[in-house]
Amino acid sequence: MSSSLTWQGLDDLRDALRSLPDDLTASAGPIVLNHALEADRTIETDYPRVTGNLKAGVRLEVANANRFGVAARVRSGSPHASMFERGTKDRRTRRGWNRGSMPPAAYNEAMIPAAIRVRGRMIGALIAMVRGYGLIVRDY
Repeated sequence: MSSSLTWQGLDDLRDALRSLPDDLTASAGPIVLNHALEADRTIETDYPRVTGNLKAGVRLEVANANRFGVAARVRSGSPHASMFERGTKDRRTRRGWNRGSMPPAAYNEAMIPAAIRVRGRMIGALIAMVRGYGLIVRDY
C-alpha cells in the first residue's frame, strides 16, 4: 500500500512567516510610539509647576527601532525626580542643618503610576494587533 502527501500553499506559508517580523514591527511601531508620546505628554502635564525642573526633565527616548522590535522610554532627567516620586526621610546636611522630609507625590501627579496606566493601554493595543494577524495570545 502506498500513500502520498501533497502540501498546497506551503510556499505561501513560508513567505508569510518570513515577513511576519517585518509586518509585526511595522504595525507595532506606531502603537508603541503613540503611547510613549501620550505618556510623555501626560507626565509633563501632571507634574506640578513649582520651578519647572520636573516638567523640563521629562524626556522621550526611542531606544530601539529595527526589524525585531520597537522600544521607547519616558524618563525624567530631573535630579530630584526620585525624591519627588518616592518622598524622603528626615534629612540633614553635613553640618547638621535640618532639611526635613518630603512626602511621596500624590497619585495624580506622580510619573510612575501614569506610566503604568499608559503601558497597560499600550499592551492591550499590541495584543489586539497581534490577534489581528491570527496569532493567539493567552492571559496567564
